[in-house]
Amino acid sequence: MKRLLLDAGNSRIKWALVGAPGQDPPRGVVSPDAGGLEALGRGLSHHSGPESIHVISVRDEDFFAGFRSYCTHRGWPVPQLHQAVREAHGIRNAYADPGRLGADRFAAMVGARQLFEGSLVVIDCGTALTLDAVTPDGAHLGGVILPGLRLMAIALGQGTAQVGDTSDGPPALLADNTAGAVAGGALYGTAAAVDGLCERIQSNLSDAPRRILCGGDAPRILSQLQGRYEYCPWLVLQGLDVMTGGRACEPWS
Repeated sequence: MKRLLLDAGNSRIKWALVGAPGQDPPRGVVSPDAGGLEALGRGLSHHSGPESIHVISVRDEDFFAGFRSYCTHRGWPVPQLHQAVREAHGIRNAYADPGRLGADRFAAMVGARQLFEGSLVVIDCGTALTLDAVTPDGAHLGGVILPGLRLMAIALGQGTAQVGDTSDGPPALLADNTAGAVAGGALYGTAAAVDGLCERIQSNLSDAPRRILCGGDAPRILSQLQGRYEYCPWLVLQGLDVMTGGRACEPWS
């Protein structure tokens, strides 16, 4: 049974068309707008249509309503929106109100639990950066939320006069211009925060955790990290695969 999986983030949508377990699924990344949905349709045009559609989204209800209408237009099944729950797929949610935990964070933990043993710190480097701690037996101990790279730079640009535009290139550690200093502060400060928080989180766990990194900014941050990290770019979709009957098997490189 072919399942179309979507991870709808603030700045982009990741998708995968999952079939038989263990196969490397066709997948891609599109923008979260009408053009992106058309690109998704083109990406699936060489494959038979999905038999079910499963969505994790941090976007508003208008996005999901628009996507549901798009699926109807394409003759696809009605998409199912997934949320975090109290306990499922090897993860016990720490939140008193389980649905308040972001579904993307829950799915990332599910995927990481499927792929790795022992204690885990799951780090999702998106518009917001989140770290979640998981014990060897699947207990979620809670998490930390920080602004992501772009939010951090934008906040400083809006709150400080004459900062100017920030650069998209790799910044110097010690910049000779304000925009470069902002970009460097965001990147190196975030990397230092991730390393430091992982060290602090380790004191709450019974063993040294595997540090699992995902999200759109993960490659930039990973290059500046001091510790050992596993980079899993499709981790949220791998977790959604498990949540909908799959096994999140590698390869999903």
